[in-house]
Amino acid sequence: MNKKEFESRIEKLNVKKVKEKGIKSLFDNNRDYYIKNELNIYGIYKKDKDFVIFFKDSERGIITELGRFEAEEDAYEELYNTINSWEDNKEANMAK
Repeated sequence: MNKKEFESRIEKLNVKKVKEKGIKSLFDNNRDYYIKNELNIYGIYKKDKDFVIFFKDSERGIITELGRFEAEEDAYEELYNTINSWEDNKEANMAK
């Protein structure tokens, strides 16, 4: 999926793209960040010829690379699938 479709689909998951300059200035400007809540930050950036997707646990300050992809569409597809499954699992566990 392309970036526009990805951003449209994540809106339905209540995940927002970081737009505020105050928050984004804390991060690298070459990266796009998507936040479900203030603790879970997902993102994507291009490094050399690859698109890299990642997760940042802002509470612990840990960044975990989730994968590298040659095609941007593949990276956005995997990032969407990750956000969708991880956030569904967290919400289900909180309801227990």
